[in-house]
Amino acid sequence: MTRMMITTPSLYSELTEMRNIYNVVWNRNPIPFEGGYWDRYVQGPVARAALHVGRRQWSSVDAVYERMKYDIPLSVAPWLAKLLDAGRYRVLLYSGQLDVIVPYRGTVNVARALRWTGTELFGNATRTVWYSAAEVAGFATSYEPLTVLLVRNAGHMVPYDQPAWAHDMINRFTSGKPFD
Repeated sequence: MTRMMITTPSLYSELTEMRNIYNVVWNRNPIPFEGGYWDRYVQGPVARAALHVGRRQWSSVDAVYERMKYDIPLSVAPWLAKLLDAGRYRVLLYSGQLDVIVPYRGTVNVARALRWTGTELFGNATRTVWYSAAEVAGFATSYEPLTVLLVRNAGHMVPYDQPAWAHDMINRFTSGKPFD
Protein backbone atom coordinates (compact mmCIF):
# COMPACT_ATOMS: atom_id res chain seq x y z
CA MET A 1 0.00 0.00 0.00
CA THR A 2 1.24 3.49 -0.83
CA ARG A 3 2.11 5.61 2.17
CA MET A 4 0.62 9.07 1.72
CA MET A 5 0.41 10.53 5.17
CA ILE A 6 3.14 12.34 7.03
CA THR A 7 4.16 9.86 9.70
CA THR A 8 6.83 11.96 11.41
CA PRO A 9 6.36 15.40 12.93
CA SER A 10 6.93 18.23 10.48
CA LEU A 11 6.58 21.99 10.50
CA TYR A 12 3.57 21.61 8.20
CA SER A 13 1.80 19.17 10.55
CA GLU A 14 2.71 21.25 13.61
CA LEU A 15 1.39 24.51 12.11
CA THR A 16 -1.72 23.11 10.44
CA GLU A 17 -2.51 20.04 12.55
CA MET A 18 -2.99 18.29 9.20
CA ARG A 19 -1.13 15.16 8.13
CA ASN A 20 -1.77 14.93 4.39
CA ILE A 21 0.72 16.81 2.21
CA TYR A 22 -0.97 16.06 -1.11
CA ASN A 23 -4.17 18.06 -0.83
CA VAL A 24 -5.03 20.88 1.60
CA VAL A 25 -8.62 19.64 1.77
CA TRP A 26 -7.70 16.14 3.00
CA ASN A 27 -6.70 15.46 6.58
CA ARG A 28 -6.72 11.73 5.89
CA ASN A 29 -6.32 9.59 2.82
CA PRO A 30 -9.34 9.04 0.60
CA ILE A 31 -10.72 5.50 0.81
CA PRO A 32 -9.27 4.17 -2.50
CA PHE A 33 -5.74 5.03 -1.33
CA GLU A 34 -6.20 3.43 2.06
CA GLY A 35 -7.53 0.28 0.40
CA GLY A 36 -4.67 0.14 -2.08
CA TYR A 37 -6.97 0.16 -5.12
CA TRP A 38 -4.52 2.19 -7.17
CA ASP A 39 -1.66 -0.25 -6.61
CA ARG A 40 -3.87 -3.16 -7.61
CA TYR A 41 -5.18 -1.34 -10.68
CA VAL A 42 -1.77 -0.47 -12.16
CA GLN A 43 -0.62 -4.05 -11.67
CA GLY A 44 -3.58 -5.48 -13.59
CA PRO A 45 -3.24 -6.78 -17.16
CA VAL A 46 -5.11 -3.88 -18.82
CA ALA A 47 -3.03 -1.16 -17.14
CA ARG A 48 0.22 -3.09 -17.69
CA ALA A 49 -0.56 -3.43 -21.39
CA ALA A 50 -1.44 0.27 -21.70
CA LEU A 51 1.78 1.25 -19.91
CA HIS A 52 3.87 -1.20 -21.97
CA VAL A 53 5.61 -2.61 -18.88
CA GLY A 54 5.05 -6.30 -19.59
CA ARG A 55 5.83 -8.46 -16.56
CA ARG A 56 8.32 -6.05 -15.01
CA GLN A 57 8.22 -6.09 -11.23
CA TRP A 58 6.08 -3.35 -9.69
CA SER A 59 7.81 -1.09 -7.19
CA SER A 60 5.75 0.79 -4.69
CA VAL A 61 6.01 4.56 -4.47
CA ASP A 62 7.99 4.11 -1.26
CA ALA A 63 10.65 2.02 -3.05
CA VAL A 64 10.94 4.63 -5.81
CA TYR A 65 11.20 7.40 -3.22
CA GLU A 66 13.99 5.56 -1.39
CA ARG A 67 15.99 5.31 -4.62
CA MET A 68 15.42 8.94 -5.63
CA LYS A 69 15.38 10.84 -2.33
CA TYR A 70 18.89 12.23 -2.77
CA ASP A 71 17.99 13.61 -6.19
CA ILE A 72 14.96 15.56 -4.92
CA PRO A 73 16.88 18.68 -3.81
CA LEU A 74 18.90 18.82 -7.04
CA SER A 75 17.82 21.37 -9.62
CA VAL A 76 17.02 20.38 -13.18
CA ALA A 77 16.51 24.03 -14.18
CA PRO A 78 19.65 24.16 -16.38
CA TRP A 79 18.53 21.05 -18.27
CA LEU A 80 15.02 22.43 -18.65
CA ALA A 81 16.36 25.74 -19.98
CA LYS A 82 18.45 23.85 -22.56
CA LEU A 83 15.39 21.88 -23.67
CA LEU A 84 13.41 25.10 -24.09
CA ASP A 85 16.24 26.81 -25.99
CA ALA A 86 16.60 23.84 -28.32
CA GLY A 87 13.14 24.73 -29.65
CA ARG A 88 12.34 21.10 -30.44
CA TYR A 89 10.46 20.22 -27.28
CA ARG A 90 7.31 21.55 -25.68
CA VAL A 91 7.27 21.58 -21.88
CA LEU A 92 4.22 21.47 -19.61
CA LEU A 93 4.57 22.23 -15.90
CA TYR A 94 1.37 21.83 -13.92
CA SER A 95 0.20 21.97 -10.33
CA GLY A 96 -3.07 21.28 -8.64
CA GLN A 97 -4.64 24.28 -6.93
CA LEU A 98 -4.79 22.37 -3.62
CA ASP A 99 -1.31 20.79 -3.77
CA VAL A 100 0.73 21.32 -0.60
CA ILE A 101 4.12 19.95 -1.71
CA VAL A 102 4.24 21.28 -5.30
CA PRO A 103 2.15 24.44 -5.03
CA TYR A 104 1.22 26.41 -8.13
CA ARG A 105 3.03 29.54 -6.95
CA GLY A 106 6.26 27.53 -6.62
CA THR A 107 5.81 26.10 -10.12
CA VAL A 108 5.30 29.61 -11.53
CA ASN A 109 8.37 30.87 -9.67
CA VAL A 110 10.51 28.06 -11.09
CA ALA A 111 9.24 28.75 -14.62
CA ARG A 112 9.94 32.48 -14.33
CA ALA A 113 13.43 31.84 -12.93
CA LEU A 114 14.48 29.63 -15.86
CA ARG A 115 17.22 31.23 -17.93
CA TRP A 116 16.35 30.65 -21.57
CA THR A 117 15.82 32.88 -24.59
CA GLY A 118 12.09 33.22 -23.84
CA THR A 119 12.43 34.15 -20.17
CA GLU A 120 11.28 37.75 -20.52
CA LEU A 121 8.45 36.98 -22.96
CA PHE A 122 7.19 34.13 -20.76
CA GLY A 123 7.32 36.47 -17.75
CA ASN A 124 5.05 38.90 -19.62
CA ALA A 125 2.69 36.26 -21.01
CA THR A 126 -1.00 36.59 -20.26
CA ARG A 127 -2.68 33.92 -18.18
CA THR A 128 -5.69 32.44 -19.98
CA VAL A 129 -8.65 30.45 -18.76
CA TRP A 130 -8.58 26.76 -19.70
CA TYR A 131 -12.01 25.31 -20.36
CA SER A 132 -12.77 21.61 -20.48
CA ALA A 133 -16.30 20.54 -21.42
CA ALA A 134 -17.54 24.12 -20.83
CA GLU A 135 -16.14 24.18 -17.27
CA VAL A 136 -13.24 26.25 -16.01
CA ALA A 137 -10.63 23.52 -15.51
CA GLY A 138 -7.76 25.86 -14.75
CA PHE A 139 -5.51 28.62 -15.96
CA ALA A 140 -2.61 28.51 -18.42
CA THR A 141 0.37 30.76 -18.98
CA SER A 142 2.21 30.00 -22.20
CA TYR A 143 4.94 31.33 -24.39
CA GLU A 144 6.29 29.25 -27.28
CA PRO A 145 7.33 25.83 -25.94
CA LEU A 146 6.58 26.47 -22.24
CA THR A 147 3.17 26.19 -20.60
CA VAL A 148 2.48 26.44 -16.88
CA LEU A 149 -0.94 25.18 -15.88
CA LEU A 150 -3.01 25.47 -12.70
CA VAL A 151 -5.58 22.68 -12.39
CA ARG A 152 -8.58 23.81 -10.34
CA ASN A 153 -9.86 21.79 -7.40
CA ALA A 154 -6.99 19.30 -7.57
CA GLY A 155 -4.19 18.37 -5.22
CA HIS A 156 -0.91 16.62 -5.94
CA MET A 157 -2.59 13.70 -7.72
CA VAL A 158 -4.39 15.68 -10.43
CA PRO A 159 -5.68 12.56 -12.26
CA TYR A 160 -7.23 11.28 -9.03
CA ASP A 161 -8.92 14.57 -8.14
CA GLN A 162 -9.89 15.68 -11.66
CA PRO A 163 -9.68 12.69 -14.04
CA ALA A 164 -11.59 14.29 -16.93
CA TRP A 165 -9.52 17.46 -16.77
CA ALA A 166 -6.28 15.46 -16.49
CA HIS A 167 -7.31 13.53 -19.61
CA ASP A 168 -8.06 16.78 -21.43
CA MET A 169 -4.74 18.25 -20.26
CA ILE A 170 -2.76 15.29 -21.58
CA ASN A 171 -4.68 15.21 -24.86
CA ARG A 172 -4.20 18.92 -25.45
CA PHE A 173 -0.52 18.85 -24.64
CA THR A 174 0.32 15.76 -26.68
CA SER A 175 -1.67 16.99 -29.70
CA GLY A 176 -0.38 20.57 -29.56
CA LYS A 177 -3.78 22.16 -28.85
CA PRO A 178 -3.75 25.37 -26.77
CA PHE A 179 -5.22 25.61 -23.28
CA ASP A 180 -8.03 28.06 -23.98
